Amino acid sequence: MRDFQRQKVYNAEREWRKEIGEYPKLELLEIEVLATKMLRSRGINCPVKIRPGKGNRRATANFRWGWAELTFPIWSRTLPIVVHETAHIVAWKAAGGGHGPTFCRASLCLVRDYIGLTQASLLQTYYTKHRLIVSEAQEAHRNRKSHIEARLKISL
Repeated sequence: MRDFQRQKVYNAEREWRKEIGEYPKLELLEIEVLATKMLRSRGINCPVKIRPGKGNRRATANFRWGWAELTFPIWSRTLPIVVHETAHIVAWKAAGGGHGPTFCRASLCLVRDYIGLTQASLLQTYYTKHRLIVSEAQEAHRNRKSHIEARLKISL
């Protein structure tokens, strides 16, 4: 399936990161603890493997054989990038990969919970500016037992 929103997401998040400013670099262990906490807060209890990304230019996220595998080159070890890559795992568990509407919802929810409501609102503004499609709250959380609980937890 084509990742029809990929470039729009990158453009929106690039503008958003310029506006919110620099975040300090995180250690790989900090990223592992944080990503695990983010996934568990969304009802995803899987092992998380963090790779240093040596020789890679891109941060990546993969979900394979019940493992979340996240790769972070040195430049990408900041909270906004960790949230982006972790949102991929949340979206894959809910509706498949890519940068589609479920990813956008998961990203907004993680930004709200781990960076702040103001920054999530600002990111929503950039998503709207770049005409991104964002799923309804319950779609980003299909794997949860209660849609009502999910709506309360992740709607902005």
